[in-house]
Amino acid sequence: MWDEEIFDNTSDEELFDDTSEFERLMDDFKKSLLQSVKKQFLDEMERLRRENENLQKVKLELNKIKKEYEQKKWQLEIERGNLEQKIRRERIAELFRGVQVVMYRADYEYVERQKCNKCDENRKIHFKTPLGRDMYELCECANKDIRYIPVQYIANSFEYRDSCNKDKLNIWYKPYGKDGNSMILDEIGVIYNPRMDFSELNRYRTFFKTEKDCQAYCDWLNEKEKAEVGRT
Repeated sequence: MWDEEIFDNTSDEELFDDTSEFERLMDDFKKSLLQSVKKQFLDEMERLRRENENLQKVKLELNKIKKEYEQKKWQLEIERGNLEQKIRRERIAELFRGVQVVMYRADYEYVERQKCNKCDENRKIHFKTPLGRDMYELCECANKDIRYIPVQYIANSFEYRDSCNKDKLNIWYKPYGKDGNSMILDEIGVIYNPRMDFSELNRYRTFFKTEKDCQAYCDWLNEKEKAEVGRT
């Protein structure tokens, strides 16, 4: 056949030359392919590097924003705390306006009466019973009288309450130099003023700003006590 003739007419050298050309072309193709892949790889690496740099910049920017936010938040907390303290001081100053640390209240003590000449040194009156027995009884002067005196009360405890959106300050006063429970001065307590009548005061709930006013009230109570027991 004609193709066989052609093949037969082709020398071995020509055949190998064609094979070498094919291999060369294949090698060139491989090199070109490798270079293309390498370039794509390098391009991708470069893209990722640039992307990573951008991400690092974004991360640094975010960290900066976060740090500025925390600083601003901390500054605002300080400013809020200072404002709350200022408001609290102003409210306390307003609540304590006109409040007296020292007040007076009418209290009483028992005092012995002046000894009379009807009894012995022990204020006893001796006598004999109808059966002749020696007996005695205490003299009238042995009884003790109530005497009202001013007692100083010192504010020793405070309590602030915000009740129904209304500020309220409870103050407890304790008798100075005497044993006794603290007394609260709030809405049930009364602070005396000169327009008040002594006869209308409640002795247990009335406080006086000055010892002089309290002494005047005590004098009035003492006179009233004498009148009630019929003494002069």
